[in-house]
Amino acid sequence: EAMSYAKDHANGIGCGELAAILNLDPRRSALDVWAVKRGLVEPDDDGDETTARGNHLEGPIIDWFHKNGPIAGRALDRPSHVDDFMGFSTPLVRGRLLGSPDAGLPLYDDDNILGWEFGVEAKSRNYATGWGETGSDQVPIVERTQVEGYLALTDAPVWYVAVLFGMPFEFRHYAIPQNPQRSERIRAYVDRWWQRHIVDGEPPAVADTERSRLARLSHPQAGKEILKASAKEVIALMDRRRDAEIARKAAQDALAAAEAEWRSAGGLIEELIGSAAGIETPVGSAFLNSRASRGRLVTKRPSQE
Repeated sequence: EAMSYAKDHANGIGCGELAAILNLDPRRSALDVWAVKRGLVEPDDDGDETTARGNHLEGPIIDWFHKNGPIAGRALDRPSHVDDFMGFSTPLVRGRLLGSPDAGLPLYDDDNILGWEFGVEAKSRNYATGWGETGSDQVPIVERTQVEGYLALTDAPVWYVAVLFGMPFEFRHYAIPQNPQRSERIRAYVDRWWQRHIVDGEPPAVADTERSRLARLSHPQAGKEILKASAKEVIALMDRRRDAEIARKAAQDALAAAEAEWRSAGGLIEELIGSAAGIETPVGSAFLNSRASRGRLVTKRPSQE
């Protein structure tokens, strides 16, 4: 039977939802989580292209980390739906905090998990923006919050994040250590949030841009009728919204293409510099701030010098 994140995590807050209820996730808000848990909207288990890519790459990323990361040579478990041999069941539950780790090393007593030696979260990302050097604990806030959730759920001493980047194409790994005080605060916050917003039904605080949506969600009966209108101003506003959406998508595509070209050109300049301190041309100069990581290339035109 196919896994359903919404079904498996219906009775609590998943580690992947933790950043949203803490108002740290730019792609999902506390209101989004509240509406799903209260049954006011249908959950979307399909995700998007990024989700599908991550699901397909999860296995190879973990395999790479298992062979080349700091756990090389040690045992590693996957969830039972991935590997039936000694797989652990997901989601894991602790109070109202739930989680479905990608991999790790649980300590068993018969079929019961007594504790964890470590866990592993696999990610794939286009760019390394916001990610630190491999081996550090410097990961972006959304991913960091998810991993802090796993640490609070399991009390594992460390949770690893294995990442495959596309531009530049490379693997990196990170280690997030356990902080018992922070883990305790996370568990307590999740339990309080669930009682207040799901059991008692109080909507979470929302931004001004979400007030109209909250009003619709809070009064579902009022939204059952479909309004009929042919007013010119309504049609004009809908056309304006549609045109803005087309322009927005075109701008996003143009930005992605420009970033790809920017990184590609920068990589070629780095190759030309090689082991030299920099490079000078009649129209400008380029040098590297640091050779420890990519993305530190600085170029200047004569007017900037």
